[in-house]
Amino acid sequence: AGVQVVSFAGGDSQESTIHTLPAALRSTQSFLWSPKSSFVVSLAPGQKGSSEPNIHVWRRGDSATDEYILEAAYNFPKLEKGARVIQWTPDESLCARLLPDGHVHILNGTDFLSEPLVDLKLSHAAQCFEFAPVRSRGALKGRIAIFVPDVRDDMQRVVGAAEVTIFEFHTDGGTVKSQDKVKVPVAAGQIAELLWNSTGSALIAHCQTEVDETGQSYYGGSKLVLISADGECQKDLMDPQEGLVTNTQIVQAVAWSPTRDEFIFIHGFQPSQASLF
Repeated sequence: AGVQVVSFAGGDSQESTIHTLPAALRSTQSFLWSPKSSFVVSLAPGQKGSSEPNIHVWRRGDSATDEYILEAAYNFPKLEKGARVIQWTPDESLCARLLPDGHVHILNGTDFLSEPLVDLKLSHAAQCFEFAPVRSRGALKGRIAIFVPDVRDDMQRVVGAAEVTIFEFHTDGGTVKSQDKVKVPVAAGQIAELLWNSTGSALIAHCQTEVDETGQSYYGGSKLVLISADGECQKDLMDPQEGLVTNTQIVQAVAWSPTRDEFIFIHGFQPSQASLF
């Protein structure tokens, strides 16, 4: 039957409706929902040498039919499993799309066929991004963090630092404009996990490398950076001079409290330690 979406009536009703997404690939591995469930994105691995779209964006129809209408389809040849290459602001007014070349386009959140509102300028190709959970208020329409990996030579030595950049989007006379709020270099990082606190005022960037250049770990290295949205706070939590952690280059996991400005991370190994801040 291919890829299907099941809609439930809600309440005490046991009724459900099955909708088939006819253009979605049978190799689809994951889905992304927009914050208000107005859209669903199906993602499948890219096929080598193929230009066939492997990312499909579906709009949910009105409540009477609840059908799913194909809005857009994109080809992303080297799509990594679990990659969130399309995301929306909480109110769905803006949408960000990561292109195969590493550019990030900001789109009208409900119109995928129009030209990008903003083409974000980055030093190198982006690896991931994450919208902050901030509501649109006044001219502020959204806030986003973007991670750009480090640059390496043929020997896999770092020759250029990784970067975490926070942009804000404002309206000016009906036009959406971007503002580079803060840019933080990270000594090394090939992939990253970007985590906003519940209010969108602070970000933790968990940057990781395949190889630990200090030789302390077989499992690669980690950097943990805390950044406030206004850039006034920038802390390398793995720096021994900060006095937060010592003698470790490995972060196993990190998570914010869902309601408070606190976070906990597990670091080191044999034995690991948990630190709450």
